[in-house]
Amino acid sequence: MVWENCNVTLNCGDGGILYTGDIVTGSVILEFKKEQKIKYVEFQVIVKLMVPMIFEMSKAFTSSGTFLMYFKTYRGYASKQKMQFEINILNEKKVKISKIVVTLIQKLEYSVSTGYANAEKKICKTERRDLSNNIKESFQIYMDVPQTSPSSINVETPMINISYVLRVEVIFKYHLTLLKDIPVTIATVPVLHYSS
Repeated sequence: MVWENCNVTLNCGDGGILYTGDIVTGSVILEFKKEQKIKYVEFQVIVKLMVPMIFEMSKAFTSSGTFLMYFKTYRGYASKQKMQFEINILNEKKVKISKIVVTLIQKLEYSVSTGYANAEKKICKTERRDLSNNIKESFQIYMDVPQTSPSSINVETPMINISYVLRVEVIFKYHLTLLKDIPVTIATVPVLHYSS
C-alpha cells in the first residue's frame, strides 16, 4: 500500500516544544493516490515505563542466617511525580537494621571527540528508620521527584547522556551495608502505572 501524503499531528503544549522522553498524543492522516478500502491500520505504542519491576537483594551472614529483601518499583517516573516503593523483607535471624535508604541518582556521561567524563549527582532521597526487625516485614515508602532533566532515551550518540538509578541501601547495625543500583527512566510528563 503506497500513500501520497502522511501528516502526523502531535498534541503538545508549551509552545510546541517536545523533549526526549515526552509522552504525547496526536493523529495521523494518510492520503492515498487512489481510492482504496482499508481493513485496518495498526499503530503500536511501546509502554515500557508503566511496567512494575521487582528486584531481589540478599546477604548471607555466617552466624545469623540470610537476609532477603524484595524491592518493587516501576520502570519510569516523571519530574514532580511521587515514586512508590514496596519493600518485603525476610530476616530469618532478625539481624538489626538501622535504616533503609533510597536515593535517586542522576548519572551524566560526557562524550566529545577529545575525551569523556562521568559524574553522579544525588537528586533526592527517602529513608525508613522505624523497622521492626521481625522475621517478615512489608511496607511502602514514597519519594517526590523534583524538577529534573529527563533521561536520554532513543538518542543516538549524545554528547551528554543522562540516566538515572535508584540506589537502595540496607544499613545494618553490626554488618556491612547491602547496596544495589536499580535503573529507572525519568520522563517529562507523569507516567500512569498499572499493577500486575
